[in-house]
Amino acid sequence: MYLWKRGDVYWFRRSIPTELKAHVGSSDAAVSLRTGDRRKARKRAMRLAVAMDQWSDAVRQAHADDPDQPDRALLLRMLDDAMGLAEGQQAIMKARRQADAIQAAVTDYKSKVETLGQLSGIADRISAISDRVAALRAAPAKARSNEFADLRAVFMNEFGKLRDDVQNVHKNQWSSDLLSTKVEAYVAAKAKDLGGTKHVSTIGPRIQNFIQTIGDKPLREYTRQDFERYRDILDRTPKRAYDRFKTYDLAVATEQNEKRLRPFDVIDDKTVDDDYLTPVKTFFTHLVRHSLIPANPAVGIVSTRTRESRRTERPDEGRLAFTSDQISAYFRYIVRTRSRATEDYWLPILALYTGARLNELCQIEPRRIVMHNRRWHIDLLTVYDRDEIERAVKGLKPKDKAVARLKLKTASARRQIPIHDDLISAGFIDLVEERREHPKFVRLFPRLRTDRYGYYSSAVGKRLNRDLQRAGAKTAATSFYSLRHNFSAALSRALTPDRTKDRIMGHLIDGAQGHYNNPKLEDFETAVIERVDFPGVDISPYLSRKKR
Repeated sequence: MYLWKRGDVYWFRRSIPTELKAHVGSSDAAVSLRTGDRRKARKRAMRLAVAMDQWSDAVRQAHADDPDQPDRALLLRMLDDAMGLAEGQQAIMKARRQADAIQAAVTDYKSKVETLGQLSGIADRISAISDRVAALRAAPAKARSNEFADLRAVFMNEFGKLRDDVQNVHKNQWSSDLLSTKVEAYVAAKAKDLGGTKHVSTIGPRIQNFIQTIGDKPLREYTRQDFERYRDILDRTPKRAYDRFKTYDLAVATEQNEKRLRPFDVIDDKTVDDDYLTPVKTFFTHLVRHSLIPANPAVGIVSTRTRESRRTERPDEGRLAFTSDQISAYFRYIVRTRSRATEDYWLPILALYTGARLNELCQIEPRRIVMHNRRWHIDLLTVYDRDEIERAVKGLKPKDKAVARLKLKTASARRQIPIHDDLISAGFIDLVEERREHPKFVRLFPRLRTDRYGYYSSAVGKRLNRDLQRAGAKTAATSFYSLRHNFSAALSRALTPDRTKDRIMGHLIDGAQGHYNNPKLEDFETAVIERVDFPGVDISPYLSRKKR
């Protein structure tokens, strides 16, 4: 069944047909089945085996349909399949809409029945008051002191209830469950969809922030004013609020912070929008989809600072590349303050000259620096050979073995990156050769450790951004990631074709070319790196520190 177990998790592994190996760049394919349950693993492996058969058949058929242009043939087949899938999806969506309409109608009916019952009870009580008033008019002497005033007060109270019920007849058809009762199931569903990513662990706490700050109310009671109030509190919320004030109630944390002689800095608008508002807004969208509330009251709510920036900034100003002077200042600071043997020394110049994401660079092993097309490359292609996996984890502690495989952002991030001559001049290849056969250096930068989500970049990323600040190179619109923007701009200046740029940068390539393509760079793609330059950037500090 193509199953093999690595640690506590089952994997799917299957050989690629011989005639197709050249197109894939590997002899077999393997993927984690994300379960330690053998029964679940078998079911998932069967689905993957079918998918792999379908892929093999599609590639073979593309060659048979048009040997000269197999890409075109595969594209046409993919479009035909997409049309069939679209028609099937339309039928499914129509059925879902019908089911939602029926569910909404049932909910509406139940609400109206409940409301009619309430109105009937009020009408009966008002009739009783009317009868008593009529009796007293016929025999006024029998009336108790103030009885008419008491009956009038009771009547006005019942009339007020009637008015409220009529006004709330629409709202009462929606869920009266407390918001807190829906959180656990929602977080579990998101964990199932997204897996063990770091984003899942923040969903629950962010919703709890909202509940503790605004209050735990029936779902139908939340209004847009609640979210505007929450947004206003977030705009005043200090950084690391829970760590510093030990409360999920951000109103309390904000009040305590503002009473300090020197208040802590507040979170920025991006944190307000992405880290705090978005998880709650997505949760309320989920409630709408399940017919628990009529609409999402948080739609369009963003930080007041975000609205201001949208009025004054162009869309491409959200995250900027560094200027040449900023990079030069950063490099001078790094070379002056960091040892050549450390990752803090090498990661800045590697990020600029490769455009790789920080977590990718942190995971590089010396053996992944390879010669291809007569030039050194960083090889981030997925290698599915089981023996190589075992070699990669050899000598690691058990807790480190689970994260030894490259943890890349997307499938398209598995790529080759040509190494620039300036990196060679700075001594990078010398460093690689020093560490290639040394048993200590399973990875190029072995001192880095993973966080609880399996990322190597967390701690070093914070250090590198602090170094940017100390070097005077940091601005509100830049971070260490901005070096990737500098590399992207350099590829554009070198007139790099879009497809080649996407392959080197690790961007998703749409269409048949993204599915049916040699994963290794062609000669002309490797040669692009020779035209890449960074005018005005001074790398002489790195050159002067090259080990002799």
